[in-house]
Amino acid sequence: MDSKAFVLEFRKAVVTSRSDVLILTHVQPDGDAVGSAIAIQLILDQLKVKSKIIWNKVSQEAWHKWDPFAEAIVCDLSDTAQYPVVITVDCSNPDRLGEAKRFLETAKKVINIDHHTDNSLYGTINWVHEASSVGELIDAWLPLLDVVFTSSLAEALIVSIVTDTGRFKYSNTSAHLFLVMNRLVALVGQTRYHELMSLLFAEESLLKWQLISLAIQNLTMVCEGIAFSYIDRDCGEEDGLVDPVLSIRGVRAAVLARPVGDQLRLSFRAKDTQLNIRNLAQHFGGGGHIHASGATLNLTDFPKQIEEIKSAMEAYFSE
Repeated sequence: MDSKAFVLEFRKAVVTSRSDVLILTHVQPDGDAVGSAIAIQLILDQLKVKSKIIWNKVSQEAWHKWDPFAEAIVCDLSDTAQYPVVITVDCSNPDRLGEAKRFLETAKKVINIDHHTDNSLYGTINWVHEASSVGELIDAWLPLLDVVFTSSLAEALIVSIVTDTGRFKYSNTSAHLFLVMNRLVALVGQTRYHELMSLLFAEESLLKWQLISLAIQNLTMVCEGIAFSYIDRDCGEEDGLVDPVLSIRGVRAAVLARPVGDQLRLSFRAKDTQLNIRNLAQHFGGGGHIHASGATLNLTDFPKQIEEIKSAMEAYFSE
C-alpha cells in the first residue's frame, strides 16, 4: 500500500465512523507515543471527526513534560464504551497496549501506524515503515490529507521526532529529518521550540537522579564494552534510566533491569551501530529497534533473574 492508498483508507475509515474514534498507544507512553497520538487527534479535529485518547500509566513526571498537551493527557481505562474505529500509534504489537488491548477486540477497523520493523501488522489497515519516529511517518503523508499544518500540529511532531532520535544522537537521524525539522521549527517559532526543549530535557526529578545513582553503583561489565546494571527498588514509571549507563566512555551497549510493581522491565541500548540489541530483547519476549529495545518479565525471584539476564548477555555477546 502506497501513501495515497493509505490516506484514502484512513480518511474513509475515520470520516464514516458513527462514533468517536479511539486513539491508543503503548503503556508508559514516551515522547513519540504522546506526540504522534496528539498529532493524529489534531488531524481528526480538522477532518471534523471526534476522537478520544486513552493513555495507560502516564507518570507524574510525564505529566510535567507533556505540559503543552495537558488537556489531552487523560487516563480512563475504566471506559466501557465500544469504539468501531481504533487508531494505534508507536505500538508494535497488541500486548504493548496493556489493559487497553481489549478495545481492539470490539473494533471493526484498527488503523496501525508504527515505525518498528518488528510490528506484527495486527491492524485491518497497517501503515508500518522504518523511520526515526511515528512523527516522521505522519509528516510524510500529511500533505495528502489536505489539512492545515498548524503550529500545534508542528509542536506534536517535534516532540515525537526529537525524543525518539535522542535529540538527533541516534543512528535513526537522517539528513532528510533536518529538512523536516527546519519546516516544523519555522512553524512554531524559535522561542516556542526552546520552551519545548526545556520542558522535555532541561529538568529531571530528584527521584530519577537517585535511581540513576543506584544504577551506576550496581554497574558491571559482562564483557568488553557491554554494561549491565540493575536497580533493586521499585522505579515506578521513571524512564530513561539506562541512558547514563550507555553514555560512559567505552560502553558499546548497555542493559538495565528495574522492578516496576510486579514486573521486571529491561531496557536495551547500543551506541555501536554494528550491534543488534533487538535480538537480545527478543530473547526475553521483547522487541523494538536494532539499537533501542525493551522487554517486560513477571517479577518472581529478583536475584535469580538478574543472574539469568547476565548469563544470557554473556552468551549473546560472545557469539
